[in-house]
Amino acid sequence: MTRFLPLSLLVPFVACTPADTPAAAPVWETGGDANVCAALQHQEAATIMLSISRLPNMSGINVVTDSLSFAREGRFEPDVRVSVEGRDVPATVIGVSVAGAPGLLFRLDPLPLIERYPDGFRFRITRTGTQLADLALRGASRAFRELRACADGRAANE
Repeated sequence: MTRFLPLSLLVPFVACTPADTPAAAPVWETGGDANVCAALQHQEAATIMLSISRLPNMSGINVVTDSLSFAREGRFEPDVRVSVEGRDVPATVIGVSVAGAPGLLFRLDPLPLIERYPDGFRFRITRTGTQLADLALRGASRAFRELRACADGRAANE
């Protein structure tokens, strides 16, 4: 089920997974404001947020999970790589902290990904060749449509 929420309400959800949500049922939340549109998925061991921003270098994919405990807020992580459906994706990787939880921001434009994989995609994170996370963004079609509509609406209002 996809719910539309203002972006200001998304941040508190990033570090938590609803306890009553079965692992098999993906939970997506979407929202936006004047600067950013976002789609957020809670998984059992991770939370992933795709964001499209009109602010420079702020679009990307945020991942919060325990396997990223090495990440430090504001620190660039040149040894971390990301691949989508087995293909390396160029991204600047920066450590983030969301509600005290460690995570990474992969600075990239998510629009080509949601256009190429409208139902979701497999997202792998490695560091110096060691796999840190293998995340399947499932049940994404409605959330990706809402993210795209939000971004298109924001662009139309500029």
